[in-house]
Formats: sequence, structure tokens, C-alpha cells
Amino acid sequence: MGLKNTKLDLPEDADDICKTTGFNHGQLARLYRRFKHLSDGETYLTRDQLKNLRAVSDNPLGDRILEAFFFDDPECQETKKMTFNQFAHVLARFRPGNSGPANEINSKENKLKFAFSMYDITNDGYISYDEFIYVLKLVLGDHEQIETIAERSIAEADVTKNGRLSFDEFSQAMEHVAVDQKMSMRFKN
Repeated sequence: MGLKNTKLDLPEDADDICKTTGFNHGQLARLYRRFKHLSDGETYLTRDQLKNLRAVSDNPLGDRILEAFFFDDPECQETKKMTFNQFAHVLARFRPGNSGPANEINSKENKLKFAFSMYDITNDGYISYDEFIYVLKLVLGDHEQIETIAERSIAEADVTKNGRLSFDEFSQAMEHVAVDQKMSMRFKN
């Protein structure tokens, strides 16, 4: 009984993906196996394949999450397909945070940008009252106090008093929220 020398099943550009995402080879191999399973062995995943995942289909924000995944990359947006490299980069955003520079893929700022995109349905760089209401209804259902919650939330965060939230205003409102904990997943080797 000796140690087995096993070679990880990795894409050719694994080293580059590891450098840009922060995943190690073990984590990347696990994601790659999952990607190949989900894509039925194809070199890309479609939006429909991702939508069929229970974690996405059961999530009230599932469509918004997929929209953000695909909107983040112009090529994905155009082709409606996601390569493994793109898939790894999307998931890297949810790695537990770090104290590195703001350009790190899993920085608090990038996590906030993703959260902001969940609300910014029109992709105009602002969260309007109607967009906020729409997302709250997705999450909470037709709760009787949704309008009050939305009005109060926007009024508190809307520094410019223009009735909508910019990314800066949203970030400032989220300043004391543990974004790294709330928007992180553990990735096993």
C-alpha cells in the first residue's frame, strides 16, 4: 500500500486560471469536473444548463444571478455560453475575501458590484425605487411593508436625493455589512 500518484484533470490553461482567480490546482480540478458534468462534456455551459441547477432554480434571485453572470462578460452576453475560464472567474468572486488590493477578483468592492448588479435591472448604473421593490418582492414575496422598506432604505442611502442609488451610495450604505462573509463560498480541494 503506497501513495497513488494521481494526475489532476485540469484544462490546459490551468496555471493562468489559478493565477487570475486565486484557486489552487485542487480546487480548480474539482470545478473543472463539475463544469464538464454540467456541460455534458461540451467546452461551454449554456444559460439553460445553469438555470437547471437546483441552487439556481430554487433561488428567488436565480434569474438575476444568471443575468449578472452572463452580463459580466460581453462574450458570454453575446453567445449565451460560458467557457470554463469564464465560469472559474465568475465563481472566484465568491472565494472568501482577502486584504489585497481592490482589483482582486474577490475583493469587497467586486462583491459589492455583484450585489449592486442584482438590483440594477436596467444596467444603467443606478438602483431605482421600482428596481428595489422588484427585487424585494422576489426575495420576500408580497409582504405588506415592502414599499415602506424600500422608501426608507433608499431615503437613508440616497445622499444626492435624486430618488435612486448610485454604486457609491450603495457601497456606503453597505459599509458596515460583512459582505465578505455573506457573499463567500468554501471551495474544497
